[in-house]
Amino acid sequence: MQGYGDPYSGGAGYGDPLTSTKRNRGYGSPYDDVFGYLTLETRTVHHKGGAEVIVSGALLPVSGPYRISVLVNGTDQFLYSGLAGAGYDLTLNRGRLIAYTYPMTAGAYQMTLHYGASFAQRTILSESLLVVPDNRALERYQSRRLWPAHYKTGSRFNDMEPIDLAQSIFEAGPLAVIADTWGRLMQDINGAPSTVVSSNHLRGATVLNVESVYQFPPQGWLWINKKGYEYQINGSQMNLESPLIENIAQGTRVTYYEH
Repeated sequence: MQGYGDPYSGGAGYGDPLTSTKRNRGYGSPYDDVFGYLTLETRTVHHKGGAEVIVSGALLPVSGPYRISVLVNGTDQFLYSGLAGAGYDLTLNRGRLIAYTYPMTAGAYQMTLHYGASFAQRTILSESLLVVPDNRALERYQSRRLWPAHYKTGSRFNDMEPIDLAQSIFEAGPLAVIADTWGRLMQDINGAPSTVVSSNHLRGATVLNVESVYQFPPQGWLWINKKGYEYQINGSQMNLESPLIENIAQGTRVTYYEH
C-alpha cells in the first residue's frame, strides 16, 4: 500500500501529484485509516451531565471541525462543545477533542467521531463510554447550602436525597447546576469521593452495596459510622477486608479517606 503523497506506482497513494485518483489510502491520509489511532482518555463519567470527555490521537485540523456522538437507542446523540455559540462543533485543543455529556442513564455507550464535509464521514471508537451513578461528595452539599433557603439548589443534605442508581434521567435547574459545579471543583481541590449504602446491611457483612463507586480508587480505606474499613471495588460493590461490626442502614454515608 502506497502512503500519503507517494509520487510513484501510478498514483496509488492519496495526494499523488500525477493523478486525481484517490485509492489505497495509506497512513498519513487525512481520511479513514488515520482515525484508527484514536484514544478515549475519559472512559468513565457520572450520569448527571456536564462530565468532560476527551478524545486524542491522530487528529488533523484539515478534517475539522469535529463532532462526537454516543449511540442511544439506535440514534446518535451529540455531545456539547462547552463553548458559547459552538453547539456540538469541536475544534482541536492541543491535539485533543474535548466535549461534555448531557444527563444519561447508566450503561456503556458506543462513541462515534464525525468529521469532513457536513460531518458525513465517521469513525466508531474502539472503546465505549461508561456512564455510572454519580458520587455524593460532601463539598457539593456544602455549596448548595450557601444559597438562601428559598433558592432551588437541589437537596442540601446527603440524607435528603433519594437513592439514585442512574436508571432514569433527571435534569436539574440552572442554579442547582451552578452549585453542583462549584462543589465538584472544591472536591477536586481538597475533597474526597463519597457515596451512600443502597440497602440495609447486617453486622458481619463483608460486601457493601453502594449507590456509586465513581472516583473511588480501586482499593483503599473507607469511613462509615466513624469506623474505618479496608476495601476493594468489585464492579458496583465494595468488598471489605474485615466484617462490619454493627448494622448499617440504607442511606448511611460512605467516604474514602487516606489511611
